Amino acid sequence: VQRVLARVDAIEDRAGLEEALAFLIGLNLQSVFLMKVNLPAGHHDRYSLYLKPSGLTMADPALYLREDQDAEQLQDDLREHFTRLHLLLGFSPTAAAEAAADALDLEHTLAKFHAEAPSNIDGLQSPHASGHYALGEVESLSPHLPWRRMFGRIKAECVELEGKDASCLESVFGGQDIIVLSKPSFFKRVSDAVVSEPVRVWKNYLRTRIIY
Repeated sequence: VQRVLARVDAIEDRAGLEEALAFLIGLNLQSVFLMKVNLPAGHHDRYSLYLKPSGLTMADPALYLREDQDAEQLQDDLREHFTRLHLLLGFSPTAAAEAAADALDLEHTLAKFHAEAPSNIDGLQSPHASGHYALGEVESLSPHLPWRRMFGRIKAECVELEGKDASCLESVFGGQDIIVLSKPSFFKRVSDAVVSEPVRVWKNYLRTRIIY
């Protein structure tokens, strides 16, 4: 955990943020989306890489967006818990409260992406009959997410474990359309948020995701 936290604490600018995202997502740690490999229904001749929106502490995005008393109480409780976690890391009360507020604010933003993201909207559909994407198409859809570095880290770890002759993500880097995006617009909006949200907010959010 200390090694991972050190990566986040080293973030100073947008380039550092993208590098940290590549590291965290490449390890499939708690981050903005989840990855799994599976056989798609009706296609038993090849595996697909599924990418699913994530990034929230509370399972239901509506709990971040509702304005009723119960939802607001849950949000306040979560903010308080985030604050306590940062206090345990040695943050001052002021810095801990700021980090907690940043983390909850970004989770609120991600919750809106979850709630507003349709499975398919015009301009975001895969160009392939399979509904899958190739790596270059995912990069075009969400250019501020470090896809190639992320998959490069996964491939390097695979080769280290399995040997240099192992077939590790060859189909991904070979341009095959094997990537499945659940709610493509979510990934586009997260990519935009990498640029639009302050680096400090992302840094505090990522640290909170690790220590929660």
